[in-house]
Amino acid sequence: SLRWHLVIYAGRIPGSLLPIAGDPVGNVIGLGLDDDHRDSVWFWNHENESEEAEAPWWNNLLLLAPSFES
Repeated sequence: SLRWHLVIYAGRIPGSLLPIAGDPVGNVIGLGLDDDHRDSVWFWNHENESEEAEAPWWNNLLLLAPSFES
């Protein structure tokens, strides 16, 4: 569920990325919400998650589509 994804990935994915789907191994498909990423669709790779960063970063995200519609 959306709520489950928000709780599980809070502080792990950027706050401006709305998790809308996941895969069986813990990766996330997210929708960009801020001005720089609005409506774009991203793949968040948990294997490249930074454990050292103070805040979630975009380095382990791959742009899948420039807009949800596309």
